[in-house]
Amino acid sequence: MENQLKNVKLLFILIAVIWFIFGIYTCLESGNILFTAIMFINSGLFFWLGNRVCRREKVAYYGALIVLAINIILTITDQFGVYDFIILVLNIYLFWLLVKIKHYF
Repeated sequence: MENQLKNVKLLFILIAVIWFIFGIYTCLESGNILFTAIMFINSGLFFWLGNRVCRREKVAYYGALIVLAINIILTITDQFGVYDFIILVLNIYLFWLLVKIKHYF
């Protein structure tokens, strides 16, 4: 069980780091403050949720499922490229892992 929670936390952190890097890239490349802020907020949210889910907080668990569902939908409905595909696969995998460990909450 602890191994599954550890994997979930690592995946949350990986996705948070990817969004942080995307935020820096967006800021430097386009200077779009709104998109940069959204990416940094998403990064912080993933980092925070990863820590809270691993503490077995039920509210964080359901919040994580909602955030992942929103991210999956927005990724599919936006312009789609290689980086979007990577994020989509990671989000779907993390969503599946969370559903799989639901009985811990």
